[in-house]
Amino acid sequence: MSLRPDCVGPAAEAAVGELAAGEVLLLENLRFHAGEEANDPDFAAGLAALGDLYVNDAFSAAHRAHASVEALARRRPAAAGRLMQQELEALTRALEQPERPVAAIVGGAKVSTKLDLLGNLVEKVQLLIVGGGMANTFLHALGVDVGASLCEAEMAETVQEIVRRAKANDCDILLPTDALVAHALVANPPYDTVPIKQVPHDRMILDVGPATAEHIVNRLGEVKTLVWNGPLGAFEVPPFETGTNLVAKA
Repeated sequence: MSLRPDCVGPAAEAAVGELAAGEVLLLENLRFHAGEEANDPDFAAGLAALGDLYVNDAFSAAHRAHASVEALARRRPAAAGRLMQQELEALTRALEQPERPVAAIVGGAKVSTKLDLLGNLVEKVQLLIVGGGMANTFLHALGVDVGASLCEAEMAETVQEIVRRAKANDCDILLPTDALVAHALVANPPYDTVPIKQVPHDRMILDVGPATAEHIVNRLGEVKTLVWNGPLGAFEVPPFETGTNLVAKA
């Protein structure tokens, strides 16, 4: 295996051209280019120049309208990889022929990136657990002050519609009742655990609190099938992986 310091351009194309049968080439991070997250067609064309076929094996990123996910797939014959196939088959079993009751945990930063997922889930599961920055938007839409937290306030009406659909389908939505809050998203900052309705105006919600994690674990003890997509907090930054880990290890 060899590494090249860019993922597009003459150097990357030359490295691909030099590959022998059975060799593997690792190219630099796509997101170093603004064109990746912008779904830029010119950047996708640069990626397409590196190969003849496109295989996507990144299930967790497949919903993103990024150049390496969406635009590139339009420029080359495209297929799902074996890992993607396994994920889709497992998801189909969980949602189409599940053992009931069924629960789903959906986390991550933004409601706007998972609208279709949320809309489908409230019609298929009996318990929807919402965490991460997405939970802040739900809380805001329901009238809870989330302080300085990441929040898509413009999605409030959409969230309210999701809540209405959940009630119509007997789907219980579980939101945080307490949270870890801090002034900034940095590693190991001073932080406090507060009830969800007492978030200070200058603090950010960065993880579910211990009472919420315990409540989630207790509710999951009632279910037979669980679908999980996304963390409950800012998982990459300690100690805000705590809630996710507590639930995952229970």
